[in-house]
Amino acid sequence: MEQQKFDAWYELESRAGTSWFNNLPKCPTQLCMVDDKPQNPDPEKWENPQEAPGAEKSLHPGAVLSMRSKSFGGHSNQCTYTDWGELIRRPTAAGTADFKSPGQGLAHYEHDVAPIWLANSLDGGARGNLISLAISQTPFGPSATISATPGHNVQRYLEVRPLWAKSEQ
Repeated sequence: MEQQKFDAWYELESRAGTSWFNNLPKCPTQLCMVDDKPQNPDPEKWENPQEAPGAEKSLHPGAVLSMRSKSFGGHSNQCTYTDWGELIRRPTAAGTADFKSPGQGLAHYEHDVAPIWLANSLDGGARGNLISLAISQTPFGPSATISATPGHNVQRYLEVRPLWAKSEQ
């Protein structure tokens, strides 16, 4: 039943295509660091980079810094970085394009977060939820995390929620 649910989500998302994220700004390959603080490369396109909050560390294990694009047509792009500002390209630590930007509340969870938790659990990993994400924001830290090595279903998730970044140079 759960596999059928994920398969239906994947098919729907696959049919939607990739045009929705083509207008999003691509993740810069490197953030400029001043006094060990990441700088915003373009405040018109990006929210300020910050230390990755607990929920993002649960969903992107290995991410240290995080930066999201502003919302464009209700979509946004999430980028994750090392502590020295280098873009992380390795799944599952890498950021992803978000069909619904986080400012849209539960819509972001339903379209972008819940499907990766489902994929991760189908691959034998943890299945988080809103409660585990809330706990990850506390000093107790992440109570569930996405597997650092993506299984078949997580790989399928990443096909339709890819890292949207500038090419390595």
